[in-house]
Amino acid sequence: MNINLAAELVGLDRIINSDPVAITFFIGYMAMLASAVFFLVERGSVDGKWKLSLLVSALITGIAAVHYYYMRDFYMQTGTSPTAFRYVDWTLTVPLMCVEFYLLTKPFGAKGSHFNEAYRCFGSNAL
Repeated sequence: MNINLAAELVGLDRIINSDPVAITFFIGYMAMLASAVFFLVERGSVDGKWKLSLLVSALITGIAAVHYYYMRDFYMQTGTSPTAFRYVDWTLTVPLMCVEFYLLTKPFGAKGSHFNEAYRCFGSNAL
């Protein structure tokens, strides 16, 4: 693959080296994308009880990667903080993180009833 083409795909040509905010969004995007790919690839090498947990982790980091990509573009075009994108990201990923916490504790004896109570509390707080 041509290096210039790869740079254009990830938008490196638009990031100014002296802009730490744009660089931070770029690093966040790349880290989240790499994490999502890692979780998806590693699903095949773990015990069955962890497969769903890795899938949810890949969803969380994949959603975050997409939003960081758009947040970087928004910042590059406007120079302002992409607050709306952050709230959309949190709206999608925080409930998934609650599910992930349950999936991680389930093999060690977590009960579904406690998860349902926590989910109801989270739902009432969201309203």
